[in-house]
Amino acid sequence: AKLFTVKSAAAIKIQSAFRSFVCRKEFQSMVAKGNAATRIQSLWRCHIERKAYQRVLEARRVLQRWLPFLVARTHYLQTKRAVSLIQSTYRRHHLRRIAAAQR
Repeated sequence: AKLFTVKSAAAIKIQSAFRSFVCRKEFQSMVAKGNAATRIQSLWRCHIERKAYQRVLEARRVLQRWLPFLVARTHYLQTKRAVSLIQSTYRRHHLRRIAAAQR
């Protein structure tokens, strides 16, 4: 698992470096062509959208991590309520039998 995370982190750094390289090359060619402002705006919007998508992915990961816990907790609480109901019903029944026997 640790090797996978190290390789994953390395792959992310390589991809980031490559994207930076491509962006620098595109920027240099845009400056040469004269349409740099439009391209910069486009790249900025792309950056903003990528960040928003990353937030959505992180929210999904959080939900996926907590969902099994929430399901298990709900099941536990339902079972606890059922057990308490059975116990209180039995105690009431038992006490009524004792009271009836004492009369």
